[in-house]
Amino acid sequence: MNHSSNGHLKPEDHLIRDPLTGAYSRGLLEARLNEELSRAQREQGQLTVCLFDIDHFKSVNDAYGHQRGDEVLIHLVKVVQASLRNSDVLFRYGGDEFVLVLPSTGRTQAEIVCQRIVQQVRSQVLEGQPPLKISISLGLAVFPEDASGSRELLQVADERNYIAKRQGRDQFVSSSASSKPDLHFDAQARPLERDHQLTRFHAFVQKVQDLGGGVFRVAGEAGSGRTFFLNRLEQDFQTRNFFTVRLAPSRPLQHRPYGVFQQLEGLEGPVQPGGKGLGRLLWQQARNHSGLAVVVDNMTLLDWASRALLGRLLQEADGLPVAVVYSQGLQETPPVFPAPQRNEMQVVLTPLSRHAVQVWLREVLSWEAPADLIDWIHFASQGLPARVRQVIQTLIDQNMLQRRGTDWLLDAAYRNHTVLLETQEHALSSTLPVPATHFFGREKEWLEVSSLLEHRRLVTLVGPGGIGKTRLSIEVAELRQDQYPDGVWFVALDTLQSPELVASSIARVLGVKEGRRPLLEDLKDHVKKMSALLVLDNFEQVVDAAPVLDEVLAAAPGVQMLITSREKLNLSCEQVFVVPPLGIPDERETITEEEAYQYSALSLFIDRARAVLPSLELTPGHLKAIQKICLQLDGLPLALELAAASVDLFSPEELAEDLQANRLSLLTEGPRNLAERQKTLRNTIDWSYHLLSEAERWVFDRLAVFVGGWSFEAAQAVCSGFGSRFAGRGLSLQSALMKLASKSLIQFQRAQKRFVMLQTIREYALEKLNSQPDVAEVRRAHALHFLSLGEQAETYLVGDGQAQWLEVLQLNQGNLRAALDWMLRHGETLWAMQLCSGIWKFWQFKTHHQEGRERIAQVLQKAQMALLMTRNPEERRQRIVLQSRLQVAAGWLANDQADHSETRRLFHAALQGFREVADRRGIGLALQGTGEVCTNAGDYAQAMEHFEESRQIMQEIGDLEEYAWVTDHLGRCQQVIGQLGAAEESFTLCIQLFRQLKQEWGESIATIHLADVLVRQTKFDQVLDLTGPWIDEQREKKDTSGFVYALALGWSGEARLHLGQLEAAEMDLREAIDTCNTSGFRLTRIPCILVLLLLKKNQKAEARQLLLATCKVVRSFDDPARWLELLIPAVHLALSEKDPVQATHLLSALRRVQDDFEIMPTPVDAFMLKGAQQHLQTQMGQEAFDRHWQESQETPKKQLMLNLETWLSQA
Repeated sequence: MNHSSNGHLKPEDHLIRDPLTGAYSRGLLEARLNEELSRAQREQGQLTVCLFDIDHFKSVNDAYGHQRGDEVLIHLVKVVQASLRNSDVLFRYGGDEFVLVLPSTGRTQAEIVCQRIVQQVRSQVLEGQPPLKISISLGLAVFPEDASGSRELLQVADERNYIAKRQGRDQFVSSSASSKPDLHFDAQARPLERDHQLTRFHAFVQKVQDLGGGVFRVAGEAGSGRTFFLNRLEQDFQTRNFFTVRLAPSRPLQHRPYGVFQQLEGLEGPVQPGGKGLGRLLWQQARNHSGLAVVVDNMTLLDWASRALLGRLLQEADGLPVAVVYSQGLQETPPVFPAPQRNEMQVVLTPLSRHAVQVWLREVLSWEAPADLIDWIHFASQGLPARVRQVIQTLIDQNMLQRRGTDWLLDAAYRNHTVLLETQEHALSSTLPVPATHFFGREKEWLEVSSLLEHRRLVTLVGPGGIGKTRLSIEVAELRQDQYPDGVWFVALDTLQSPELVASSIARVLGVKEGRRPLLEDLKDHVKKMSALLVLDNFEQVVDAAPVLDEVLAAAPGVQMLITSREKLNLSCEQVFVVPPLGIPDERETITEEEAYQYSALSLFIDRARAVLPSLELTPGHLKAIQKICLQLDGLPLALELAAASVDLFSPEELAEDLQANRLSLLTEGPRNLAERQKTLRNTIDWSYHLLSEAERWVFDRLAVFVGGWSFEAAQAVCSGFGSRFAGRGLSLQSALMKLASKSLIQFQRAQKRFVMLQTIREYALEKLNSQPDVAEVRRAHALHFLSLGEQAETYLVGDGQAQWLEVLQLNQGNLRAALDWMLRHGETLWAMQLCSGIWKFWQFKTHHQEGRERIAQVLQKAQMALLMTRNPEERRQRIVLQSRLQVAAGWLANDQADHSETRRLFHAALQGFREVADRRGIGLALQGTGEVCTNAGDYAQAMEHFEESRQIMQEIGDLEEYAWVTDHLGRCQQVIGQLGAAEESFTLCIQLFRQLKQEWGESIATIHLADVLVRQTKFDQVLDLTGPWIDEQREKKDTSGFVYALALGWSGEARLHLGQLEAAEMDLREAIDTCNTSGFRLTRIPCILVLLLLKKNQKAEARQLLLATCKVVRSFDDPARWLELLIPAVHLALSEKDPVQATHLLSALRRVQDDFEIMPTPVDAFMLKGAQQHLQTQMGQEAFDRHWQESQETPKKQLMLNLETWLSQA
């Protein structure tokens, strides 16, 4: 290949040359390099490969545009080519990277060439606007000294190119021996994959210079590289001659006014107490610069006084451009700043792509990482730079990635490394709400409560409604969350009325599913090894449940609790902390704006007032009035928020005067048993209430009927008379709701399109509602609306939209409870039955089994009495059908909790009721239940008869969904009795039907059942093909808490065991058992499979303990299939311990179970025990074997189980 003599490209050259620079294209590099390598090998000569790129080239593109960047590349190639020999060949490698091949060239001669190139590039000026000087960093590698292949040579050259950058750029590096690089994660010269964001920033800076100021928000989730990106923006400001102030807020400084400035270096004078003169100090230092830039790393932690100062700086620019640049989490609420002419911009830092992770690894490690390692790191880190850093560092710390000269040695065991993923899960283990507003003051309280938690396990924040208990608890919990490896969990109790529901509320937040034991026991088991903080909010209405907390704390020494309540719990372990009002200045003080932010009450009022009136000016008169308002309202946060919400209607002076003239007398009235501050809050709400229009008050009163929130459609249902009552006034219900939200009496949750009302305000609203003449109609309308919602949900809970409707019902659980209570109190049993019939699968799918059973039992009791009094035949038939449906529902809920006697009673009662009224579909539903009863009792022949009859009915009436369910039940029976081929056909059909119906729950169940059959047929590869994608999908959806997920892991683990993948099998099985323990489900086969694996690994002690625990579970069931699952590993344990007598007893018991219940051994069972009987006969002798075999056959079943438990208990 020869260069064109005239410097221009011929037409045909576009196929082999880079059309922009004229260098040869990358596609020709490998062939030419291999050609030169072959020549060097034949001639026993040398060859040098150089790789170089332009220093800070990205900055040129960002600052001056891509056209100027292209001119730089063309200029570079011309300069380099002028320094080359005729034999040297230049290739464009990509972007601003180039590769230079120097044939027949050793290290010394190559260094001369490279030195000349570096010097020539440095010395040449690229003319244009603006004139530019550039430099390059170059690494070279020599054949055969450094590497023997083309790829290896390029890799070494790339590593030395990186070393040249690390050593200061504008140079070449020819050897790695004396320049071994340290590991620095921020080695890359530019933020990766942030081109769009940088372009936005440069446009923002231009507008700052044109308009005089602006605000720039950098948003991204934790670990997305916000700090590194801000570093780049800070450098850009300094390059443009802005006086740049970098603020680094922190938790300890968050509630200290101007605290972040007091630690700032580089100011020419001290920060005075109260921040006095701080703005003037900044202006003085910025005067000789092009502008003032304040860069804030995490605005959420910046104290309110410093935020206000930034707002004043933007307003008082006085000819000098002012820019505020800050970072924040994606879900955090941006502060309100007065940006000049609305120059506000935002960028979002998204996770890195796989390619970016690859580039980062190359730059940080000077190494081309294997593709599977890149994939693994990208998955483990979720593309977040901070997590990439963590993953790499952990691999190095644990010697899975070790430096070897210029290379890295990778331990293949990294694929099984789970510590990093567990760490990420722990980082996500928090259900703390994300407040939409800033937190003011409370530094003293914040530190005191945190200190109490250092020594006490239960701390109760006590105070009246509206004092700020909830918000203080959230802030304290967030401050301390790093101290709890198992997370911080927020449990809202504001919608509860019954103390019995406290345990289930805690369990639901922690992901503990209702099993077959009392839920409290499962909850205690779940938390006993946890190190966590539980934040229980609004405990006063369920204070009788305090002993439950005592029990949980006794069972879990690593758990602490932070409670908010209007009264103490009276527990011996309790530490009470009384929450005081916010700080207020003495009324005799005259304060300036800067000084105002030292007082949290004033700061809160100003912040909330500016949220509704951004133009509010803090004149001396306004400040005095605000000071007076805060004093009148005793510094109560909720009262201040309510008052501030009206500044768009009344000036601060008018608000203060109104409180003084018309409301202060109310502060001393009211019930004598109320605390003074509670009276103040009540009267403040009353005052806010009287500021409402007639229409707004009418709507507000009726909204009190909702428990836990409501949708617009629900509001329409209970406010149905709004249109006629206020006709002709140009009003709408929607506008009334938004007005109430703007005045902080209700809140609108935009993400869920839902309104909520604080419990404190709801109590006030309930008083108003109960005094209205139409209160009965409102409650009736509420009940009817949620009856309609329940009936509507019934259709979607079994098909497309299931997940969405489960979420809808979960959000409205408080309303559903309230509606059902009203129906039962007012004798509307038909409605109650219809509602329970509509939502019972919600109770099942969301594992609210106990609540569902109790509710249905209440309804059935009332319904039975109503049925006895019903004489109308049609109504009587309707009641019997509904009653039978509820018996079926309660039967399945009881069955899920292994309450077999109640299951039997309910299903048989339902079958009798459906037959009485000749309801064919109902008979089919009940037959499914009675078939399940027979299955539980081991009567599989009878069970199959019931299932076949039910299936025939469902086919006749065309009920595809129930046909699929009963086919699933039939398949399970076929599986147990050994008809594995038929079972496989049944489950395959189920999957197809459920998929057609878009019934995700049913498809998941059938998929897991099919996997079980495939295991029993020894089709292990098919099992992994079936369960693997499903498990991955559940993990992606973070839905890994149910028993179906546990079963999928179990069958995957069993398949891997038989395939010899012991480590992977053990991981699956242990995760499955952990999921069962967490969720409260008592599955027995999975621990039995793990026992077999442990025996295979000769870990007999753990195997014996696990089998003993499983034996105790099996003993509580009357299920022969579980017996069989237990006896197989028990036989193996006895054989491994060389105990032929015990092995013979157990093997005899196993055969007896199979014969008595006609359970056919599966191929896997037969394989596991193949030759065991013959081995024992040979070892013991036929006579002894027969004697022990018969002895076991004659022993009662219960005694056999006790004997097994006794044997397992022996050391």
